[in-house]
Amino acid sequence: MNARPGRGSRSFWRRFVCMAALALGCFAGGGAAEAAPDALASLARQTEAGTFRRFDAPLPAGTGSFSELLRVDTEDGKSLAIHGWSDSGHWDPKRKRAYFLGLRRYLKFICFDERRGAWLELGWQGDAPARYEQFGHIYGRTALDWRRGHYYRLGGEAGLYRYLIDEERWEALPGAPVTGFVPMEWHYGLDRLVALGRGGHLFAFRDGEWTRMGRSAVDGYHSLARFNAKRGDMLVAGGNDSPRKVDLIDGKGTVRHLRDAPFDMLIKNTDLSYDPVSGNYLVFWSGGRVMYELDPERDEWRLAAEWNAITWPFGYSPGGAGMVPIPIDEYGVILWLHESGALVYRHRSVFH
Repeated sequence: MNARPGRGSRSFWRRFVCMAALALGCFAGGGAAEAAPDALASLARQTEAGTFRRFDAPLPAGTGSFSELLRVDTEDGKSLAIHGWSDSGHWDPKRKRAYFLGLRRYLKFICFDERRGAWLELGWQGDAPARYEQFGHIYGRTALDWRRGHYYRLGGEAGLYRYLIDEERWEALPGAPVTGFVPMEWHYGLDRLVALGRGGHLFAFRDGEWTRMGRSAVDGYHSLARFNAKRGDMLVAGGNDSPRKVDLIDGKGTVRHLRDAPFDMLIKNTDLSYDPVSGNYLVFWSGGRVMYELDPERDEWRLAAEWNAITWPFGYSPGGAGMVPIPIDEYGVILWLHESGALVYRHRSVFH
């Protein structure tokens, strides 16, 4: 087992991360120029299949670095990363925004606004969720219904909350039947919030009403979920009690069991996304520095990429995997958030 980095090691790794991120941006042809409106779309057009490019944009006032944007300061003087143990980022095509609500003791709600060309920190007006949790991460406990302008957050023990984006305020939605460290997504095919609870129980929510959907082979604890706008279905996978189980929830709510994954998937070191071009699901496993691609029609997994310590596109993160993917369908890319910087990635499918 590796020893925990000390202050000197941590300082070295932060310097290494910064140098590596700068080198990555230069290698991909992307400098550190400030972003302007539509800069994300412009960079996406310049990103070739199979490559990452560094994306720089102005930060909120008083924020000194992208690493600082993805961290919170605690009452005992610590600076903790909010993006570990989570892959729950979302793109809003109506408002041209990328959202991420992260947690490490304290919640922090950020977004990139493409029309302004800058990162923003969003507020807590209204009946907001408790911003402090002694332990835990955000996991997959957020979801976006961009059509109605609703952003959802499930509390660690109980309570569903909804942020009304255009009104910039929160409201509480009591009576949630699912709690804990479980994933959820807005399933646009069903036009409902779908949450995966313990024991594989599936629940759906809309207009203040919860309904049961049946069972999945995937247990909700520390598992992953992602709605795929390209395909119109939702994948649930992994978790402590079902690390290789994979199910697909189609546009009618039918659960289809897929072949087991070739590796364990846990939210602590695994990120679930999809390729906006092919529609295949992508799984990044930081434990082995690999990416797998799943073609649901073939029901087949293939190794799509493998990196070493030098070529790995994401920097060192002492708190866990620390990468948050946000697929952007109209741009055909994934925006990745990591404290070493934001990256734009265009996938090259291994099935074509």
